[in-house]
Amino acid sequence: MTNKHKEIGKRIKRKRLGQNLHPSDLATLCHVQTQTIESWEEGIDLPEGGELYLLAQNLKTNADFLTYGEDDYSSSKTMGEGMVTTLVILAFACSIIILLSGLSSLATKAPLSTGFSIIALSVCIFCVLYWMASILSSVIAIRSTNEKILQELLKANKTKKM
Repeated sequence: MTNKHKEIGKRIKRKRLGQNLHPSDLATLCHVQTQTIESWEEGIDLPEGGELYLLAQNLKTNADFLTYGEDDYSSSKTMGEGMVTTLVILAFACSIIILLSGLSSLATKAPLSTGFSIIALSVCIFCVLYWMASILSSVIAIRSTNEKILQELLKANKTKKM
């Protein structure tokens, strides 16, 4: 039993108590025996693979928090969604600034091609940043779907074993 095992056990127990769950309740949700939950909380043993993800889901946290103690941000979706929003705002702001530069160069009697080039550049930057935000959003959705599929497979596997 290492210090790391004890720390993980403390995080599991703290999250379980925060959800007002008895060890037997959590064991039922995770398809394991109550002794297994107690063993994890005492740091004697650790959840592995699918058990860890199912445990994290039932404790309304993520596997990284349980394993490494990183800040719990109620799943990586929240952080990713914040990044998507930031990218969209950044794309819009950059486009507006560059678009205004293009319009001002047209107003100051700069060569016409310069103004239109700047406007075209603003449209391109907006499209690229918006495209990046869309990809990030898709990755978040795929990760969430994969976690759900993994959990369903784990439940089906536990049902077959019983």
